[in-house]
Formats: sequence, structure tokens, C-alpha cells
Amino acid sequence: MNTEIYGGYLLDRDVSERMPLSEIDTAWAKKTQPIWVHLDARNDTHVKWLQKHSGLNEDFVEHLLQEKTRPSLIQHNSHENIADGCLLFIRGVNLNKGNEPDDMVSVRLYITKNKLITLTRRNVFAVHDVIEHVRTETSTVHSCVLSMLENITDRMGDTLNMIEDRLNDLLEHALDDQDPKMAAKELKKLRRYTINLRRFLRPQAEALSDLYDTPQGFHHDEKHRLQLYQNKTMRYIELLDAAWEQSQLTQEQFEMQSNSRMNQIVFILTVLSGVFLPLNFIVGFFGANVGGLPFIENPQGFFYMVGILCASLVFTLLALRKFKWI
Repeated sequence: MNTEIYGGYLLDRDVSERMPLSEIDTAWAKKTQPIWVHLDARNDTHVKWLQKHSGLNEDFVEHLLQEKTRPSLIQHNSHENIADGCLLFIRGVNLNKGNEPDDMVSVRLYITKNKLITLTRRNVFAVHDVIEHVRTETSTVHSCVLSMLENITDRMGDTLNMIEDRLNDLLEHALDDQDPKMAAKELKKLRRYTINLRRFLRPQAEALSDLYDTPQGFHHDEKHRLQLYQNKTMRYIELLDAAWEQSQLTQEQFEMQSNSRMNQIVFILTVLSGVFLPLNFIVGFFGANVGGLPFIENPQGFFYMVGILCASLVFTLLALRKFKWI
């Protein structure tokens, strides 16, 4: 994990170098000083700063530090210190190496007009990109929040496009009547992606809608961007719904292929059993170890037996053919 990104960033200057937590208390205490503090929720020092120096009430701190979060927005209005603001919890696809995209990463944000706190438990590349932008260009709290939402939303769109393309490939694979074993395993994984992404995207769209209505000083253009990200999220939900339906169609196609192959195998075994049943009866009959059986003393008995077996085989095949079983 890149630990060089955690710390404070002053947002009212062209170049903003990272400030360690020990140096940001003075700037954080100034209500008019735009500042962003990015924290690692697994770091004890960062947690202690949040609890002792951030000025947030205990409920907000508890919400920010909870291990598992669901996309939502929590509004708080107070006249105490700098505690006015809202909490925004959002989720993004997991692009960390060795992780699955549906194991979504969480970003926790505390937002006021001039103050921003973000907490993460894992690498979130959408946040990293915003930090790189802040280091070289003048930014505001709202522009940072909107840039994070934009990065998270765009990366999610890339993942959904990947799911859609792979589902199309699997459906084509199924329609071509190819071996479904490997494809069925891939389909199972894509169905899991769809379920997990839908589970978080629906409340995320609601959280973005709530953020649009918060009194946090978003300007008209900024609200327009928020509306855009909400609309994109709603469109992603629709894509996931369509992907789920397509995965069901593909699953049904694979099941039809599997049932067809199984029926074909059962049919072949049934035909073989029908063909050899009379032969087994004749062989068993003449194989009985009793006296009086025909052809025992006849030197041509073996050829008679072969003829009977061949005649029985021809008769059975003709009967199966007549009933259109073969």
C-alpha cells in the first residue's frame, strides 16, 4: 500500500504538498481554511487523530470507523465547532491486484464547505487520482468530492462493460452448442459479480440523490455534475438488471444443451440394451448346463447358433427402425 498519500492537503493553492497529521491541526482548526485529510482506517495513529483532533462528534467518528459500510448519506446540523456537515459512504469496484471487482472497496467521506475527511481500508485508485490532481492544481472540497465520484463511476462503467462483453461471448458460445463446462464456470462468476454490484449500486444512487439535496453549498454546476453521476449510476443498475436477465437466458441455454446431451446418451444406452437383450437371452438359454439342448451333438451346431444370433440382431434392428427409435 502506498502510505505516501495519507495526510493533509491544503486546497487553496496551486501546489499542495502532503502534510503529516502532526502538522495539520492548526490549519484544520481554521474554519475558513479549505483542507482535505485522507486517512487509513487501519492505522492507529490516523484513528486517534480522527477521535481526538478532528472535532467530529462521537456518532460521526463511530460511523466513519465501522468496518463494513453500505452506500448512504448521513446529514448532521449543529453549531458546535466544525461538526456541521454530512457523511457520505460510497462503493467502487475493486481494482487491486489479486482481488475480484465485486469485492467492492469503500470510501467514507465527511464533507463540509471547507473541510473534507476521507477514510479507506484498502487502496482506492479513484482517490489516488484525485490526490495527484490536488498536488498540482488548485482545488476545493466540492471539486475533490465530485472528482472522486466521477472516477469511481467511470471505473464502474468499465467493469460493467467487461461483464456485458463476457456475457455476450458466453451466450454466443452457448448458441454455438459448444462444450458448456468451462463456460458455465465463467457464467457463475459473472452472475456473482452482477448480484454483488447490484446490491451496492441501488443504495448508492439514493445516496447521491440525497447529497444533491444537502445544504452543503454545492453550486448549480456542481449539482449538475452530481445529477450526472446519479443518472450514470441508475443506468448502471439498468445494465446490471439486463445482464442478470441475459445470464439467466445463457444459463437456460446451457441447461438445455446439458439435458440434450444427457438424453442422447440415455437414448444410445437404451438402444444398445434393446439390441443386446435378445442376444443375451439366446446365449443364456443355450448356455444352460442341462441335457436335451439342440445342436449339442450336431457338428454344425456352432454355425446354427451364429445364424440364430445374426437373425435375432437383424430382427431387433428392423423393429427399432420401424418404430423410428433409430
